[in-house]
Amino acid sequence: IVGRYAFERYVGKKHGRLTDAARAYRDMLPERIVLPHPSPRNNIWLKTNPWFEREVLVVLRARVRALLRTAHD
Repeated sequence: IVGRYAFERYVGKKHGRLTDAARAYRDMLPERIVLPHPSPRNNIWLKTNPWFEREVLVVLRARVRALLRTAHD
């Protein structure tokens, strides 16, 4: 789920804010994961939430790698 509008549409009521939902990524995997919109305007959000790159992106990259390996096997 990428960006605020998708977040509000699909999971907003259950998790409150996008930041809270992104932090709850472990609870949502493997079905979904909430990500901020990949816009340069979100650099402020990324700077104020350094845990996102350290934790969430590491898990997301590993998940994508595993899915790509499975698709090629």
